[in-house]
Amino acid sequence: MLDQLQSLYPTTIKLEAVDSSYFCFTLEGKLYGIPYEDLTAEGKKLLEIFLPVQPNQSTHEGWKRYLLGESSDAPSSISSFRYLIFKVAPQTDFASFQSTIADILEKEIIAFTHEPQLITIIEPLAEKETGLSFVEMIEILSSDLDQKLYILEGDKCSEQPNPLHYSWIIQTAKTVFSTSPMQVTQERDALLPVMLEALSFMDAQQFSQAILRQAEKDEELLHTIKTVIQHQANVSLAAKSLFMHRNTVQNRMDKFYELTGLDVRQFEDSLKAYLCIHYLRG
Repeated sequence: MLDQLQSLYPTTIKLEAVDSSYFCFTLEGKLYGIPYEDLTAEGKKLLEIFLPVQPNQSTHEGWKRYLLGESSDAPSSISSFRYLIFKVAPQTDFASFQSTIADILEKEIIAFTHEPQLITIIEPLAEKETGLSFVEMIEILSSDLDQKLYILEGDKCSEQPNPLHYSWIIQTAKTVFSTSPMQVTQERDALLPVMLEALSFMDAQQFSQAILRQAEKDEELLHTIKTVIQHQANVSLAAKSLFMHRNTVQNRMDKFYELTGLDVRQFEDSLKAYLCIHYLRG
């Protein structure tokens, strides 16, 4: 049977330990693996039917203990991966959730939980694989699971997971989930909420009042200016987004300059304005 498998999947190899980047199975008491990147979803299902799959729950727990600093040794080798941190409802069935995400990603994943309402997924990635984004499917997935999900999508890492990075991404996820209304946030987009969270409430208030001055209370004006900044100070694009005449947007930019002394066409001024407006309005 091994010869037949190797003829179908030439990359089948003998393993010393369970590896999360391989479909692992045992034959005649020996452990073998086929890279997940070489398997289609249909092929994986057929193999699961006919082969004694190696249980990997101990690997999940091993990674949890290692990343929490409770063990000094990683339970397996992962050369490339990304973290997916999910915020779920308190009543979520962990096993069912894990199975759902594995089906969506069409691969074996490492999953565990140690924080209330947070589920950690380690998704092994092939060399040229970047990872599926949940942005387009978050509403459907939330509906299917009958809850509103929040996800922090980690960037691809080409090194072994380690406790220091894991601790950072968990703390980042908690900050993002508590401060951002976005259901899906990518790691590179978490800078702003993390940076704002580092400010004390008094610091943020003082800076906003000092920088925005009389414009602080003008909600319509602040919305216009934030939109202009989001469109790289392109007045025409901002006007189209706001369904306004170009001259109206320009007049509001002029008014904002009169009230604050900030010219949003200049990088430093636009950054100051954007940070203050984001803090005030989210």
